[in-house]
Order: sequence, then structure tokens, then C-alpha cells
Amino acid sequence: MRLAVIIAVALLLGAPARAAEPDDEFAVEEARRHHTRGTAYFKLGDFEQALGEFRAAYSLSQAPGLLFNMAQAARASRQYPVASHYYRAYLAAVPDAPERTYVEERLRDLALVVPSTAGLREPPERAEPEPAPPGPRRPAPVDEGGSTLRIAGIATGVGGVALAATAIYFGVQASRASDQVSSAFADGGTWGPELEALYADGRRDQRIATVSAVGAAALVVGGAVLWYVGEQQRTRVGVAPTRGGVAVEVSWGF
Repeated sequence: MRLAVIIAVALLLGAPARAAEPDDEFAVEEARRHHTRGTAYFKLGDFEQALGEFRAAYSLSQAPGLLFNMAQAARASRQYPVASHYYRAYLAAVPDAPERTYVEERLRDLALVVPSTAGLREPPERAEPEPAPPGPRRPAPVDEGGSTLRIAGIATGVGGVALAATAIYFGVQASRASDQVSSAFADGGTWGPELEALYADGRRDQRIATVSAVGAAALVVGGAVLWYVGEQQRTRVGVAPTRGGVAVEVSWGF
């Protein structure tokens, strides 16, 4: 990306080399060559090769800007834990980086994809609800074999599926907006009102997707519980002959 390239070049030219003395022109030139090849690979869409070249350049120069390049290449090649590591390393090396807000947002996006890679403000892990301990059994009101509860369970489950579709749609929209912002930088674009609006839309879509996904899970679980209760609650009618006629026994149970 253009933003990543500008930072890496500026810091690469002024940073002391790790593997050589400051006057070792060979190490500096070699780092520049790796950086140039990495930039070319990135523009061609070969992100894994780009990541390898940026790593080689960083091993020679330790230029902090290259950490940003490495994070962008790792994220583009879907190496999400690696990208999260390099983003955090970049913020640690350049605390006042002008792209800090952008990097923090990427870390939050990665935390949603791979919770174990959360770098900043990671939301608490949602534990699966444990089933409630069984209580004392007692007769339940007869409801025509629990049909009402089963119907309610189906309706609730359908609502959960619809909400899950909403979550998927907005999640795709958020991912698309993020990729468009990244592509704009890769194509030489600069931050402006258009990219800012696209970035804001992506954040909004991501929030909607997250809320919808949580709601969908709750509805599906609730529907399953209602269906289960309705299945267990059944009316049983027995007829037995007696001397005076017939005896009718009505019972229900779980």
C-alpha cells in the first residue's frame, strides 16, 4: 500500500542497520532492494512473497515502517495472527504513528476474526451457556401435546436464521469496505473524504453484523428450547373397559 511504502522508505533511509555499521552501504542497499521487491509483489497481489521481502528488509535495517508493511501483507494473505503481531509491534515501535487509529481498527477487526489475536480492547470471550440444573418434576398444563410451544420454537428459530442472514450480509459489506480502503492505498490513493466515508460505513456494517450474530444465536437457542419443551409435553389418553362402562385416563409428562 502507498501509505505503508512511504513510511517504510522514510524510516529505512534514516534508520541504523542492525547487521552492519551505519557506513555499511551494502547492507543499506540490500535492504532497499528487498523493500522494492516486496512493494512490487504487493502490487501484483502476491502477498506472501511481499511479506518475505519486507521481512528480509527489516532484518537488515530494523526500520519500524517495515513492520506496518509486514502487517498489511500478512493480513492480505489471511495470516491473521501474524498480522496482529506486526501491527502491535509497529505501534510499540512508533507510539505516535499517524496511522495509529487505522492500525487500532485493524486490530479490532482481527480480534473478531481470530479472538486469540486480539491486540486492543479485546471483548470478553463469550462462554457457551451451561444448561440449568434439573429441577423437581411437576405436572405441566396440557397444551394439546405441546403444539403451541413447538410452533413458537419454529417461529423463533426462523427469526434467528433470518437474523443470521442479516449478520452475514453486513459482515460481507464490512469486509468489502475494508478491502476497498486497503486497495485504495495500494493503488496510490491518499486519505480523503471519500475513503473516510467508506471507512465509516465499514465500521457501521461491522457493528450491525456483530449485534445481528449475537441476536441470531440467542433466537436459535431459544427456538430449540421451546421445541424441545413442546416435544416433551404431550397429552396421553387411555380408555379401559369397566363393569359400568369405560374409564378414561388423561395424563401428561416430561
